[in-house]
Amino acid sequence: MLTYGVLGFLAALVDGTLGFGYGMSLTAGLLVLGLPPASASASVHAAELVTSAASAVSHAVAGNVDRALFRALVLTGALGALLGGSALLTFAARFTRPIAVSYLLALLVLVVYRQRRPRRGPARRGLPALGFLGGFCDAAGGGGWGPIVTLSLLARGLDLRYAVGSANAAELFVTISAVAVEWPLVRLKGTDVLGLIVGGLLAAPLAAILCRWLSARASRARGDVRIAVESDRAP
Repeated sequence: MLTYGVLGFLAALVDGTLGFGYGMSLTAGLLVLGLPPASASASVHAAELVTSAASAVSHAVAGNVDRALFRALVLTGALGALLGGSALLTFAARFTRPIAVSYLLALLVLVVYRQRRPRRGPARRGLPALGFLGGFCDAAGGGGWGPIVTLSLLARGLDLRYAVGSANAAELFVTISAVAVEWPLVRLKGTDVLGLIVGGLLAAPLAAILCRWLSARASRARGDVRIAVESDRAP
């Protein structure tokens, strides 16, 4: 149980602070521990049901949730998760470890690419479609909401605080949809799932505070850069 508690804590801390990484890191960890890919995905969502609720509440209390952004993502995200979970349940027998690992590696490449090559554009255009894609990939592969949704929001120039907080709040309902479909695939013992949950619950409040702190630091840094640039341009 301790091993799963540590995994849950670290995954939830990264996810709640940066807005991505819970499904990717936890699914990878469960694969290393020998769980079949489909069961790993379902088990991640079973634990994430509680940790996502804690994260959503923590971000709401910290004032990190933009209601309009949340509404734009939540419905289509939940629908995408229902379809993605159904695909996982239907084709679970065809999932192999190499396919799951390749998927996780592809998500990692996406994370690095979006960090190095941000594409800024209209901040709120196409958000329902973005939510659907993120929900489908998250439910079908055990991770993907953060890399697809949160990083896209950040790449569009949205503030870290509201991008992470709003996406994490919407992720709660995405997870509920995934668990509703994938529950028969869960293969972890109850104590192991409890370890993932407890670790995530301990990390959620700390992650929300860290997210708010990092956002404030980033805003101050942008302000300092702008002041410096304006000073250089002054006659």
